[in-house]
Amino acid sequence: LGATLATIAIITKHELTFIIVSGVFIFETLVCLIQIISRVYFNKRVFLMTPFHHHLELSGFSELEIDISFGVLQFIMTVIGVWLGIMFF
Repeated sequence: LGATLATIAIITKHELTFIIVSGVFIFETLVCLIQIISRVYFNKRVFLMTPFHHHLELSGFSELEIDISFGVLQFIMTVIGVWLGIMFF
């Protein structure tokens, strides 16, 4: 699904909009990469667990709080991405 959406973004020349709209997913992926690099090269953990939403669960946040906050963040990123897509492309 992600590859299909990325392909559509490239074909329609909306790569920046796609990156902004996919901000939460990109962040989760970067957290995993940071954790892997840190464990391999420094033998230390940066986060309690990856992906990031599991780190938040172990930090004491409820699953509902995490879902709501990620949903609101995703909504904001989508609105910004759509606005940029309409205004500048």
